[in-house]
Amino acid sequence: MRASFHFVCVLFFLTASSTLCISQASLKDSLLAVISSQKDTHKINAFNELARLYTPDSLSLADTWADRALSQSIKLRYTKGILAALKSKGLIADYRGELAKAIQWYNEGISTARGSDQWKKEYRDFFINKGVAYYLAGDMGNALKNYIEAEKQFAKNSQDPIYAKLLNNMAVVYRNSKNTQMLCAFTKSLWPSNKAMATA
Repeated sequence: MRASFHFVCVLFFLTASSTLCISQASLKDSLLAVISSQKDTHKINAFNELARLYTPDSLSLADTWADRALSQSIKLRYTKGILAALKSKGLIADYRGELAKAIQWYNEGISTARGSDQWKKEYRDFFINKGVAYYLAGDMGNALKNYIEAEKQFAKNSQDPIYAKLLNNMAVVYRNSKNTQMLCAFTKSLWPSNKAMATA
């Protein structure tokens, strides 16, 4: 009886340990499969987030992360990663005062996002950033041209805070251009008409 009890205990131990070994091996295999099946998009998102977080405090580190995100995204044809990396590259160039280079990055972003409803927000943001780069370069005409292109992507009277900032940027360009007639017309266009106010 005692021998059979001992045999049952040994059998139970062997069964439990082999089950445990099999389950640990299958867990490891599952984890490896998950890592390899993700196609590095999670890594790319992390690279882009690091680039964003290091801008503007550590531009060389930000640039390194943006480069890694861009090269990996291009390999995988991961549009979301490409657009985020291009935005970072443009902002980094802006902060370095390399405005022509920033404009090139923004143009690349515009080309990548053009024609896709999925990337409409990114498309508009590239025009805004490009407008800022032209403004910083003192080219008010091209700054305004890009702001106007960005404005077309918003619904009229949008409540989006980015829209408010864009309208402010446009007013600043008109003011700095010393074109009071255009500034007045632009400002007037922002206010609801008397007819609309009467019906409200």
